[in-house]
Amino acid sequence: MTPRVDPTAFIAPTAVVLGDVTLGPRASVWYISVLRGDMAPITIGADSNIQDGSVVHVDEGVPCRVGERVGEIVQRMMSHGMRGRGMMGRGMCMRVMFALMDTDGDGTLSLEEFQTAHAKIFKAIDANKDGKVTLEEMQMFFHGGSPTSDR
Repeated sequence: MTPRVDPTAFIAPTAVVLGDVTLGPRASVWYISVLRGDMAPITIGADSNIQDGSVVHVDEGVPCRVGERVGEIVQRMMSHGMRGRGMMGRGMCMRVMFALMDTDGDGTLSLEEFQTAHAKIFKAIDANKDGKVTLEEMQMFFHGGSPTSDR
């Protein structure tokens, strides 16, 4: 699939944008960033920017949606579907999660948007797909690797 890029959007010459990616009006993707929409859609809203060295890619069935006017996807941040990893603080995590959950882009979260996002997170954490999440599955999801790697 070919990315859909608004004519007013900017993609730096060293950035890579491929797959099911939509860039809204005046959105920008800066130097050495990667947006890889090969398994689910990535949507970057109007006036939002993905700063230098950021990586955004998705899991099957877990799209990434950054709402309008989000200028907080900071240098060297890695976002894997709904999971944020890399160089970002708590405030950054909250802004990214809010932008991802606000599916209608109205600047508020409805109960339905909140529940839908959390259901997707639960399904992603539930590694053995038994409808239950263990501490080990949560550790693997948030930290990667072996469930006992942090002990």
